[in-house]
Amino acid sequence: MKSIKTLFCAALAAMMLTACSDEQTSFNVDKVPGRGEIRGTIVYNTGAELVDGKFVYDFKPAANVAVYVYAQNSDYSNSLDGQSIFTTTTDENGDYKISIPVTEDNMKVTIRTAAFDGVQTFVEIINGEVVQRERPVVYRGNYQIDAIDNHDIVYANFQCAVTSSDTEYAGFTEVATVKGQIGQNYEYYTAPEQIFNEEKDEEGNVINKTFAGWESAFITYLFTPAANVDLIVSVNYSGAGHTGIEYPTGTGVTYNVTTDANGNFELLVPVAEFPASFSYSIEALTYEGTFVHYNKVVKEFTYPNENADAEPQLGEYIDYEPVTLNGWYAQKYSCNASASFPVASVVSTMPTTEGKIMVFDCLESEYKDLETVYSQENWNSESKWLEEYLQELADQEEAEAEGK
Repeated sequence: MKSIKTLFCAALAAMMLTACSDEQTSFNVDKVPGRGEIRGTIVYNTGAELVDGKFVYDFKPAANVAVYVYAQNSDYSNSLDGQSIFTTTTDENGDYKISIPVTEDNMKVTIRTAAFDGVQTFVEIINGEVVQRERPVVYRGNYQIDAIDNHDIVYANFQCAVTSSDTEYAGFTEVATVKGQIGQNYEYYTAPEQIFNEEKDEEGNVINKTFAGWESAFITYLFTPAANVDLIVSVNYSGAGHTGIEYPTGTGVTYNVTTDANGNFELLVPVAEFPASFSYSIEALTYEGTFVHYNKVVKEFTYPNENADAEPQLGEYIDYEPVTLNGWYAQKYSCNASASFPVASVVSTMPTTEGKIMVFDCLESEYKDLETVYSQENWNSESKWLEEYLQELADQEEAEAEGK
């Protein structure tokens, strides 16, 4: 595709402020010897429809949309200010390709698209009911490449962010990325272990072991990633913008997103500028599933009497037997968070939101006593992730092995 390269000065900064000094008026970006190529596909989400209780998304190519690549002039020469902008256009499949002047120093560039209008479907909860609605929106693409240098070919595939077409959101041209993970409750079974009395020699070596009993099994209440969970996220912008931009207030803007196979989600939230801050709440739709519950059982065992001539002694220990239950997972705990993005960046990322919120509800009447377990709040925000717990066990075993 043909690319058009333009150096904007402050007087021409209709799309991006650019400063030009007397020293840089002679700068010609075309004379930069290095070239790097950027390729990719840009898509946009026309929304989520509710089909059989699940979100179904419709992604379309951002066809025939202008693409702008922004490079800091200071990356070409320390004495330069402002930015250089290079443009191209996506084809009917949303694909684009552009060659830009680069240095050997891993330049950082920003990719934006022209804004374009559309209509998006979305799902929200009104008076306790899940409903599907439509709204007029504006799509804009924002993407940042952290490193490109001479002879590089960098692939940049990305999705356009979506903003309400209401006039109060007209200046929301930046994008913040909210990341998080949703968890569902899980019972981790630790098996009983045999206990032995050990006889050692003078050097500490075990020369004889005598069975002494059993250490009881136990259950640890954890969370595991909840895959393919549909989320309704309501974003509320907090206060005024840092440069005097008045952020909208009220009920907020609703977005839909679904967790991946690892329970992770990523949501593009439009903002007017950086630094930026906003709050958001997450509501997860209920979904069917199974749950492995462990029923406590008491088992008996015999062990040698200290008096070798006497009958063996009788002891007890606790074990658990698994049963797979059918039911559904529903949100038990609220998930509200605040996001703060202090860094002036096109795409900013906040720490992961841990939404340990989904708890199993059983269909089988004989296991309704599970509600007693839930009422004791064995699962809460302080509960650990399964992966985290297993890593702690592995570290503990390693430390014990090194201490021997």
